[in-house]
Amino acid sequence: MLAAKNIADHVGLPPSRAAFVIYSPPKEVLASAIAAELENRGIACSMLRLGSFSGPGPAPLRDMVRSLAGDTGLVFLTTWAHSELLFETIGRPDRGIKVPSDHLYADFCVGMAAFVRTHAVDASELKTFRENLLALLSSARRIRVTAPGGTDITLVPRAWNWTNGEVFTAPLEGTARGTIVVDGCAYSGPPKKPFRLVVEDGRVVNLAELDKDDDQQAMVLTDLTRDDNAAVLAEFGIGINPGALPNADLMEAEQARGTCHFGFGHNLEYGGNNSSVYHFDLVVRNPIIQVERQDGQSLRVDLSDG
Repeated sequence: MLAAKNIADHVGLPPSRAAFVIYSPPKEVLASAIAAELENRGIACSMLRLGSFSGPGPAPLRDMVRSLAGDTGLVFLTTWAHSELLFETIGRPDRGIKVPSDHLYADFCVGMAAFVRTHAVDASELKTFRENLLALLSSARRIRVTAPGGTDITLVPRAWNWTNGEVFTAPLEGTARGTIVVDGCAYSGPPKKPFRLVVEDGRVVNLAELDKDDDQQAMVLTDLTRDDNAAVLAEFGIGINPGALPNADLMEAEQARGTCHFGFGHNLEYGGNNSSVYHFDLVVRNPIIQVERQDGQSLRVDLSDG
């Protein structure tokens, strides 16, 4: 299974030459495939099947993971039934990882079909695409994003972060101005009808325009008003995974190559200065990204081939 091979590559060779695969019961087949791949590489692998509870993780598991992290390979394959255990034990990307991330892999509750689509890809091609894209973005002093759906926004990026699903930055607070038309994904899938967010001085200012009778827009309105900083543009990300579907739920759609996404709210963990109780993303299809470089030159980023 290519997905299992790619996860084993991510874990690498832990100093202890040992690994734990911790999994929710519905992901047992995948867990076994990853364990077998690790064993084939000379890594002694143990498997831990999580029980049928949904509350925060027990202290013994949390303490064991924290004592092993960094020295021993750790693989978490979980469903939402064990999400609180996962977040309590190792943390979450938008709020910070609580343990050393060397030799750590977590799927963060992604469904099986989406997991296979996003992991059974050519890892070498994905790496090359990501590195080429980061090379183009690294010298950007300003970025303009337009899209056929009507998006047209400029922002000043900070340093770029990456995963195997996206490259992303925390825009400098107060710099973003323009319009975002959400036509890719809002939470569980494509919006019933595209809607726009007007950003001025880094903050959404047209909350009154959101349609409270539209379930997705009503959720956006709730999330943008959770606290004073919830409406701040906190992230700009670009999907890079060729296997991800743009019309899936958010966790997959924001990774899809040929999309970008805008995050709002909390961003302290990846370079921003905005503290909020929440963070959420919205996806735009077919963006055109214009990079204004430090030397004053301008270039267009082609997301079709990096």
